[in-house]
Amino acid sequence: MLRIDYVWGVKKAHLKYKNYKSAIRNFTHSLMSIDFTHSGVLAVNTLIELFKNGRKQEVTFDFIDNVLRPSSIDTEENRLLLSDYKTWLPVLFESHNCDLSKIEVLMITITTNFEQAVISEGMDYAIEFTLSGTVKWKATDRKEEKIELSEKELINKTYLKTGIPAVT
Repeated sequence: MLRIDYVWGVKKAHLKYKNYKSAIRNFTHSLMSIDFTHSGVLAVNTLIELFKNGRKQEVTFDFIDNVLRPSSIDTEENRLLLSDYKTWLPVLFESHNCDLSKIEVLMITITTNFEQAVISEGMDYAIEFTLSGTVKWKATDRKEEKIELSEKELINKTYLKTGIPAVT
């Protein structure tokens, strides 16, 4: 919530840090999602690519230092994903009455294990898997915090070979 105080006749807004947590959760869910996204590039496809190459399915996006980890995912496509989300971030923060300039750390790690995906009952063509997200974030004059979330996704199992097609 935004609280407004009047000091010598001038409005002075006070931002609540619970709004930051809400904005960051929304941001992370969108980044992890295959449905509600702010880019034509999907983070899940990066995890699929790691899976196809026999690597651990874990990616980290550092939105302050513009770093992608592991370094093998630092591709033009993933740079576009990072850029698209950085473009949306000020709009999202403003809608939550948050000051983006106060964010010093914003690092999101997304993991899954496609080996543990299950075939959905009655849907032999689809697999269900869990995406887990861990966010490290810090605002000015606050201690670093961690947010953990997860979501289940359902995709055609052939996408483990091809990646999820881009929606245009």
